[in-house]
Amino acid sequence: LSAASDAMSSLDALQARLDGKLKALGASDVAPPPAATSRSSFSKESSAETRRLADAKLEAMRRKKSGAAEVEHAVEIATAVRDARRWLDAGLPRRAEKELAAVSGYVSLSSESGGEFHLFLADVLEADANRGAEARRLLQRLAGESTSSSVRWKAERRLSGSASPGGGSAAGPSSSELGSLFGQQFGLGDGRQW
Repeated sequence: LSAASDAMSSLDALQARLDGKLKALGASDVAPPPAATSRSSFSKESSAETRRLADAKLEAMRRKKSGAAEVEHAVEIATAVRDARRWLDAGLPRRAEKELAAVSGYVSLSSESGGEFHLFLADVLEADANRGAEARRLLQRLAGESTSSSVRWKAERRLSGSASPGGGSAAGPSSSELGSLFGQQFGLGDGRQW
């Protein structure tokens, strides 16, 4: 037992000597800051959570691209389009764009109805004096990405300048069956073109 107490007293003496040397060098009695967390702290839980979030985002993107989200949110989209049309008729294109932006996350560029939605959004952008370039980029995307030949054709005509905004030609409004179907799908009932 005396050997253990002798060892402890020698360790205490050594610790006291080292503390004296550290104080002579300017060290303080303040505890050091906690060690920084490692940037690469990896755990199965964080990996599984990250994977789950990534899978959810990927699924949402696939649903949007395929047009499945349009069906689920058809009422919201129809309401936004109707309200946007009213704002546009009132001469407030930025407010109309805000209505459409609220539901644009559900609408695909590639589907027929999504293409019609984006053609209308291009009309709204064109109505704002400073947004013509954005409208043109949107029409270019539609012409390249839409799976609907009708939407691609309308976008290409608008880009070439042979069609006026709203989907009609320079001679008058269009009465295409596809526009009528789109209006009925979202419960607009009037069958008007965008």
